[in-house]
Amino acid sequence: MNSRFFLVFSAALAAVWSPAFYASADVAVAAKHAESALAQLFGAQRSDAQTRAGMLSILDAVAAAATDAGLTDEWKAMIMGARRRISEGSLVDGESQLALHQCYRQINEGKPFRMPEGIRSVDDAAASARKLLESGPPLLRSGKSLEAVRALLETALMILTPIERG
Repeated sequence: MNSRFFLVFSAALAAVWSPAFYASADVAVAAKHAESALAQLFGAQRSDAQTRAGMLSILDAVAAAATDAGLTDEWKAMIMGARRRISEGSLVDGESQLALHQCYRQINEGKPFRMPEGIRSVDDAAASARKLLESGPPLLRSGKSLEAVRALLETALMILTPIERG
């Protein structure tokens, strides 16, 4: 009887100590935004409007997960300011890009965003961005919010960064 109680109690403790157990409602919202961005950016119907909607969904996901990732209100406000400017203007708004790059450096040990090695074309960038974006929801649901935020923000920067032709 005591051993059975111990097994049940141990299983209950393991579940409670799991990061996924503590995932906030904001993390669930962030995962939904990331999934929406994936459909908007890589669905069958591609258009400038879908690209803008996908970018806004990525930034919504980043903002929703920011608190769970331990990021400051000031950091989140920078993301939301960039989001507002993109929604009202252009995807290539210089002020928005500057803010997103600054936010990325803050969560990437001070290192700036660089396009991943091996990206030589728009198709290469799209495949890499899709892989990063697909990693967001599972990272969020497993309690790895900062890793998810980094992957999602990197996706946004890949979309915004022009590819140099060599």
